[in-house]
Amino acid sequence: MIWRPDHHCQASLADLVRYGGSVIEPEIGPLLRETGLRTRNYMEIEPGAQFHEPILERKDDLYVRLIDTLVSPYAEFGREQRFLRSLRASDAMRDLYRIVRPDGDVAAHVRMATGPGFDNLSWEAPANWQPHRHAEFVTWRRRSDAARLQNWANCGVFSLIPCNRYVTN
Repeated sequence: MIWRPDHHCQASLADLVRYGGSVIEPEIGPLLRETGLRTRNYMEIEPGAQFHEPILERKDDLYVRLIDTLVSPYAEFGREQRFLRSLRASDAMRDLYRIVRPDGDVAAHVRMATGPGFDNLSWEAPANWQPHRHAEFVTWRRRSDAARLQNWANCGVFSLIPCNRYVTN
């Protein structure tokens, strides 16, 4: 696994999950490109990116910088999901969970801060997104207003689960 902390997540992989495989954390993309390894970059705002360009051939090694699912007939969504679901939170993350979610509670963290007032944050800045993608996530963030989720919780949406209700933004 190659893990590259960036402005979206500055944590190491070990800070987040227990993973028994090998992890390379320094930025090695330029080195891999210099050595002639085939590369793809799905991070659409970065120079040379080919967002969701299909990987159609299965030969040699390939380095892909991405944050979502690989587009390829060789990608196996079910296998990816099984792998992701097999990961367990690190001890530090489990400690954080215990602070806000004791057993039996439902907790929701709603990240709805977006728009011009938050453009100073690198992950919100329009310069870090294609215009249509920035507009898309602004729209979805507006739809996930904390007050709406609080109303759902108070109206018994979670009534099948005995819980204390806790919603924050």
